[in-house]
Amino acid sequence: MSPPSASRRTREEVDATLQVAKLNATELLPTVHCLSFSSGTGGAATGDFCLLELEPALCQQLEAGDSFVIRGDKDEQAVLCSKDKTYDLKIADTSNMLLFIPGCKTPDQLKEEETPSAIVHTEIFGFSNNYWELRRCRPKLKKLKRLLMENTYEGPDSQKEEDASRSKYTTEDLLNHIQASEEEIMAQLQVLNACEIGGYWRILEFDYEIKLLNHVTQLVDSESWSLDRVPLTVCLQELGPLEPELFACMYACAQAACTGQKRASALLDLELTEGSEAPGGCSSCSVAPGGEIENIQLERIRDFGSLREMIEHCLKCYGKRYVDKDDVYFELDADKICRVTAEMLLQNAVKFNLAEFQEVWQQSVPEGMTTRLDQLKGLALVDRNSRPEIIFLLKVDDLPEGTQDRFNSLFSLREKWTEEDITPYIQDLCGEKQTIGALLTKYSRSSMQNGIKVYNSRRLIS
Repeated sequence: MSPPSASRRTREEVDATLQVAKLNATELLPTVHCLSFSSGTGGAATGDFCLLELEPALCQQLEAGDSFVIRGDKDEQAVLCSKDKTYDLKIADTSNMLLFIPGCKTPDQLKEEETPSAIVHTEIFGFSNNYWELRRCRPKLKKLKRLLMENTYEGPDSQKEEDASRSKYTTEDLLNHIQASEEEIMAQLQVLNACEIGGYWRILEFDYEIKLLNHVTQLVDSESWSLDRVPLTVCLQELGPLEPELFACMYACAQAACTGQKRASALLDLELTEGSEAPGGCSSCSVAPGGEIENIQLERIRDFGSLREMIEHCLKCYGKRYVDKDDVYFELDADKICRVTAEMLLQNAVKFNLAEFQEVWQQSVPEGMTTRLDQLKGLALVDRNSRPEIIFLLKVDDLPEGTQDRFNSLFSLREKWTEEDITPYIQDLCGEKQTIGALLTKYSRSSMQNGIKVYNSRRLIS
């Protein structure tokens, strides 16, 4: 409610106040706001509202109709996410009281008025002594891999897929659990080589992924294809039947008479080779030739379709897709294939003689590919001071997410690091406009060792 007219200030009282304050009225806008606190229940109680300070770009997004989401479990510090960025939420206290004034006009708005009012009597709706401020931060994505690793995908024929109690996560589930924007989450899913299976995001179990990749590279070798021109259609036709039990089931179901249902060959859009011998039924489906296709058989056929999807997913992970004359091809990425091959060789060895490893590694990759140690940045570490020199697995994904914890972990593994060695393990810690050099200056000390600059911890590492 507005204050009684008897208590409203007049122009003379306003001018007298300006004189006491030693302010020149000619240097001010003609409009005067006279503020008063709301009486009774008309105002807002302390804590009813929170003020949020936004940078101009975020403010424009909000005014354009975009939405922001605050994410975090009970044991996590809350973050605010736009469609593509993540921000820490911090409470900032202020010694000045911040007032909520509905309909209050800014000086720029008052200047636009043709006939500004001399005195505007305004009620204060509420007040606050603090506000939320946003600070751009790195998305917290370690949890994403941890959730997906709870139930890795071992193939359509795995018994794990029959266990409904195993955890699976949809896109919506991940948005509810991961403290990152949707774009950052989707980008990290690509980094993790995750794929969507039946509406759930899954990471392929490493041995299964290697198995699929070996199928592809062996086919490339047997067909003498160029590594930059691998045809998708032929890959699916040739590699689909490589799971014998699954293919036998598909083939038996395709031969079965079908009442009111599509034949399996039509369902999968497969061509059955003329003259092929059909198995005498399917032990997995309990189908006899001439029998009806039941739901369980259809599930097995869908498994075969899922296998085809996994082969295409493998090609996407380790190659670049392109189209030529309406046919889809993939250009295989030699660096990625060499890197994952090295990971396969190193994962079961605590330490590996470097010279022996390089020899075995080169022999293990497809013909035409050349292995190089720079392909292993952030995956493996070479110890040049050891005799003989050794290499061992050290994945950046397995290191702590926090900056100080990351440096503590690295310096506990090795007392002194060269910039070349440590860079792959701290590159992802750099924020906007932050450099590797700035990080090293803040969290380490430098010294010279045999003419080479090295870095060690600023604090005692137990």
